Amino acid sequence: MIVEILLSAGVLLMAIGTLGILRLPDFMSRFHSSTIIATLGSACILFAIVYYGFAIQNFAYIRQPILILAAIMLTGAVGSHAMARAQFLRGEVPDNLGKNEFPKPDKADADA
Repeated sequence: MIVEILLSAGVLLMAIGTLGILRLPDFMSRFHSSTIIATLGSACILFAIVYYGFAIQNFAYIRQPILILAAIMLTGAVGSHAMARAQFLRGEVPDNLGKNEFPKPDKADADA
């Protein structure tokens, strides 16, 4: 029962994230939706696999999804931060942003 709930939640989060990619207006909003797909949707599905592994007492079903989830969480956070920063440095700042936290670096800072 718990496995089905986690799988359904993962699929639902992925469907909502996909709709967000198709419907949201700017790059940052669409990018946030794709991050939801990659992290939360896959986390729910991988936790369902881990729970199933505990239920059948097979540790291969436990160890591998945890390692995969750790890799997704680490690379997703670093990759999304790098792409968002690159967009700011190109000068593509969303209109609804209250404060630009990534000002362009000065020439003196770049040469150092």
